[in-house]
Amino acid sequence: MAIILKKYGLDLTVLASSIRINNKLVDVIENTSSLKHKTKIPIQQLPNQLLQQQETSRKHRKRNTINKVQETTFANDYNITADILEEFKTNRSSFENISN
Repeated sequence: MAIILKKYGLDLTVLASSIRINNKLVDVIENTSSLKHKTKIPIQQLPNQLLQQQETSRKHRKRNTINKVQETTFANDYNITADILEEFKTNRSSFENISN
């Protein structure tokens, strides 16, 4: 192999780089094909689908943050502590009987 490369004025680093690039290309093709089969979405639609999913995920994270703030505010407004919530979870039936 080295003799053939030398004949064309190339060295092993050129061959190694070429192999790495080809391997990366094969990996990308395999991953894309696998993704297409797993999602059953045509390759042309994958970028838009991914962008939509990212936006949906961003909205869910934002909503979760808002919910946490509201929970904290509610807990502070009514002086509810983690201990009180834990006691409620442990003795829920007792609390429900009291309110009935």
